[in-house]
Amino acid sequence: MKDNTCTKRDFLNGTKIGGDEPFFLISGPCVMENRDLLDRVCAEMIEVCGELKIPYIFKVVLIRPIVLP
Repeated sequence: MKDNTCTKRDFLNGTKIGGDEPFFLISGPCVMENRDLLDRVCAEMIEVCGELKIPYIFKVVLIRPIVLP
């Protein structure tokens, strides 16, 4: 079985990432629907990640592409 462990380490805003560093989470809504939704999702994620001691990066796409039929 192939070992998929990342061996490179880097820094993101002063936090070590990669290699054998602990897991961190990058997440958020797929698309920015409205400011209230962003505030609620971000607040909940900060609370949960804080309780679990998981570094968290809030990510959201600001523009939804127009898909024509």
